[in-house]
Amino acid sequence: TYPDFSEEDLQKINVPSLFIFGEKDELIKEEEKERLRKNIQNSRIEIIEGCGHHPHILMEKPMKVNEIIYNFLKK
Repeated sequence: TYPDFSEEDLQKINVPSLFIFGEKDELIKEEEKERLRKNIQNSRIEIIEGCGHHPHILMEKPMKVNEIIYNFLKK
């Protein structure tokens, strides 16, 4: 990821964390998504079907992103 956090750096994150990716995102590799999930305790990854790197913009699925964030914050 940018900036390039080490696994040790990621493991120091101790707050609930949400990562939202588009299913067709070609910029963030699957290995990087797994590295985030594995090293950040209490993290959650959501994949939005049919989206690329910017699922939050109007041409993709901003309402789905809003729903995911809202449900995450409710907990």
